[in-house]
Amino acid sequence: PFALRAKNLQSGKRWTFKEMFLSSASKPALITATCWVIWMATALAAALQYSFMLADLFSNITSVFILAYRLITHAPVKRGEIIGIAVALLGVGFTFVGPQESSKSMSDLATAFLVATVGALAGAIYLMVTEKMATDVPVDVFIFVNSFYGWVIVTIAAVVFEGSTFDFDETNGIFGIFAPGNLYLFPV
Repeated sequence: PFALRAKNLQSGKRWTFKEMFLSSASKPALITATCWVIWMATALAAALQYSFMLADLFSNITSVFILAYRLITHAPVKRGEIIGIAVALLGVGFTFVGPQESSKSMSDLATAFLVATVGALAGAIYLMVTEKMATDVPVDVFIFVNSFYGWVIVTIAAVVFEGSTFDFDETNGIFGIFAPGNLYLFPV
């Protein structure tokens, strides 16, 4: 019988389908895949709302949430980390008081900040869970499972939010990249 297997490159241990998708590693991989998709989607939404530069700045304040979590849980925190976060937050604050793009309002900036900050929280969860998973599961297996879940989540989101279809339609099809009209995309 066919069994999906992945082989760990370092230890040589083989991971079966059951171990990859139905084990204790599966739930954290699903969490990280979901958080990663939210992190990237909110960064894109914030960029469309205001600007790429500010969306990039706001969506990458994950360290603020990680440091806050570490302070709440009484984990060790270095003084340099606190200073770094203070400087980062000062920079974020300056974006609100600096000159604004003429076509964008302050409410556009606030909306982009809120959307990207929610994404940064998801990014912080992604980074913290991934850090814990690195000790439990080989990286290659974790990346495979995480990527698979991410693909499923993005595919479902495309169908639900964008009206995509499960066919080879060049415009709306999930598999449209493989449509005969797009074969020029693939090198021969």
